[in-house]
Amino acid sequence: MEIKRDTTIENLISHYPAAVSCFGKRRINVFVRGVAVFGTVESIARKKGFSEEEIDEMIKELNEKYRHRGKI
Repeated sequence: MEIKRDTTIENLISHYPAAVSCFGKRRINVFVRGVAVFGTVESIARKKGFSEEEIDEMIKELNEKYRHRGKI
């Protein structure tokens, strides 16, 4: 699965649970009461004030680290 700006957090975490650490290091909480937050990678990052470049860098990192690992 390729991770894109419009990839939902729920779908991303269901395929790549370890990706939570990528958000955590950027101080983005992707869980509320144990449930993945509603939204896309882009929408969550924008709510935190990330620039276009920062969003692109995060997506690049997510794809490099998790895209080829498959579901864990």
